[in-house]
This record gives sequence, C-alpha cells and structure tokens, in this order.
Amino acid sequence: MQYVVYCLGIALYNITFHPLAKIPGPKLRGAFAFEHYWEIWTGDMMSNSKVLHDRYGDTVRVAPSIVSFNNAEAWQGIAYLSLIYCSISK
Repeated sequence: MQYVVYCLGIALYNITFHPLAKIPGPKLRGAFAFEHYWEIWTGDMMSNSKVLHDRYGDTVRVAPSIVSFNNAEAWQGIAYLSLIYCSISK
C-alpha cells in the first residue's frame, strides 16, 4: 500500500511541480516513464512520436524527464546551451 501511495505522489509531482510540467504532452506520459520505455522495447517510438508531435506541436514531453523536439530552432538552442555548459564545467 505504501508503494502505491509513493508512486501516486511521484506522479502528482511530475504532473504539477516538475520543471518540465508546463511542456505540452499527454499527462499520463508526464507522470510515468513506462509507456516511453515500452515503445522503445517494441520499436514503436518513432511512429508514436510523429503522432504526438502532430497533436501537441514541435515540443512534446514524452516521459517525466524526456522532451522530444522536431524543429531545427530547438536543436540550435540545445547546442548553444550545451556549449555553454561544457565550457563552464571544464
């Protein structure tokens, strides 16, 4: 019983207070990572990713801590931030 309450508490946190909570995407995927890993296992990740991007836009939260992008502008921003982070961490 305690484990179920713990999992529900984590799911509630992931949907409401997590730093990525404002990114569009299915709430169930934002709460639990199981569906994302199941898609990787079955090989359906790419086709389902297209469906999610068609429904939610260029930026989609596909798991509690995983965001999917499908435009070049997002990749430029990611590369810029990683360049800054790598130069600071050295």
